[in-house]
Amino acid sequence: EMLLRKNNRFNESINDYTSSIPEPGSASLEPNHSHFFLVDDGTTQASGVEIKFRGELEFLITKMYEKDGVPLPMICIMLEGGSQSIEMALNSLRMGQPLVVIKGSGRAADIVCAACEMTTFKE
Repeated sequence: EMLLRKNNRFNESINDYTSSIPEPGSASLEPNHSHFFLVDDGTTQASGVEIKFRGELEFLITKMYEKDGVPLPMICIMLEGGSQSIEMALNSLRMGQPLVVIKGSGRAADIVCAACEMTTFKE
């Protein structure tokens, strides 16, 4: 379903959508999610282009709700996921956000946990 522009404003919500198997180079909306944040930078048939924008937006939101010089706390949670989840986690860490990885949830999260378990950290 497309967002329609009326009076120079976008509709504020989409109540119904149909999830189906996406065509190659596209993606469907996850039916178990209640809200979506759609980013359009003009790129076609590519995923992950929103990661940098998302990180910058999240940073700005934390600054908007800053109180007495303390920004709104924010963490990144990795639960399962794919290669884009790893990129988002790296982006979050670069911005100084804590990362919580759920071991046993599968895919990217388990790869990150395995890498951490094989790494020796200096204190």
